[in-house]
Amino acid sequence: MKLMDATKRLLLVIGLAAATVVAVPVAASAAVICGGSAVPAGYVIIANIHSSGCAGSGINAVQAELPYEGALICGNSILPTGWVVTGNVYSSPCTGSSPNARRLQQPFNGVLVCGNSTVPTGWVVTANTYSGPCTGVSPNARQLQLPYNGVLVCANSPIPVGWTVTGSGYTSGCGSSNPNAKVLWH
Repeated sequence: MKLMDATKRLLLVIGLAAATVVAVPVAASAAVICGGSAVPAGYVIIANIHSSGCAGSGINAVQAELPYEGALICGNSILPTGWVVTGNVYSSPCTGSSPNARRLQQPFNGVLVCGNSTVPTGWVVTANTYSGPCTGVSPNARQLQLPYNGVLVCANSPIPVGWTVTGSGYTSGCGSSNPNAKVLWH
């Protein structure tokens, strides 16, 4: 009887230990796409490669995967909707001279995006500035913000659907001309 109780307790402990195992997400492997074929929507190019499974010699394929925070995408990759570029860098799996790749980020209030980044739908530009990870002369970056009533946005900012320009103003982050900003209201 005591052996049976001990066995039950051991099985209970093993069961509890097994129940607390946490699955750790693992990045999916990149898909190899032969030259001339379209990269699936939503995927980004992370390398330009030679694949023996594709026709031709030299660079004849790309590796593509879903975007993630901090991902480096090659210059020949389409910027996925809703993502921004926070750095222009060199990445050896990409071809071409430096900078040949871009660092991806999901936007957040105050993020600095490089000049070659699009402004995602619904976001506004509140400053034109300099960011070291971006290339080029100042201003080479823009600061993004979700709009709020009364926000001053730079003249180069998109105006989100449903927002109205109610005036103009000046903010030092948008350049030296006056007025250089618009006041938005929803």
